[in-house]
Amino acid sequence: REAGEWKEIALGDVCERIMDGTHFSPASKSGPYLYLTSKNVRPGALVLNDVSYISAEDHRSIFARCPVKKNDLLLTKDGASTGNCTLNPLDFEFSLLSSVAVIRGDHEKILQEFLAQDFQSRHIQDQIADAISGQAITRITLEKIKLFKVWLTCPPEQQRISDCLASLDDLITAQSQRIEAIKTHKKG
Repeated sequence: REAGEWKEIALGDVCERIMDGTHFSPASKSGPYLYLTSKNVRPGALVLNDVSYISAEDHRSIFARCPVKKNDLLLTKDGASTGNCTLNPLDFEFSLLSSVAVIRGDHEKILQEFLAQDFQSRHIQDQIADAISGQAITRITLEKIKLFKVWLTCPPEQQRISDCLASLDDLITAQSQRIEAIKTHKKG
């Protein structure tokens, strides 16, 4: 209440950057830098149990094009997992394949936590489904992502909404873990 009107606006109008990783496979297959792909981006989580590494030289080239920061939204834009997204929890440099888009909102217009919640909503997931093209390998382009419509209110209200939804996500996670523990107990 009294938080102002909601406005529907194109994502590209409220973001500092919408970019993706390299479109070419790095020459190196080992080195000191993480190299992540769409398989590492899950709904609400960045999974690092199956990662690749690349050389410092390859990383510098890729990172110059796509400088990922902590709290950027990572969105799979190619393949079967298109639409999976999570906020980047890592506070160090790594490189991405082009199958992952990086979305960085303008903090004066949209909060990253709100953006992440919005991208998990039916409203955005339907836009992703409508924007997918391709037969063998499905994908969405950065240009289509920039056109996605988001509903916005003022940042303080975005924060309240994000906090509420995050607490519900925590409850869902805890309940899922409890269910898995009970299933394991039942098998025993």
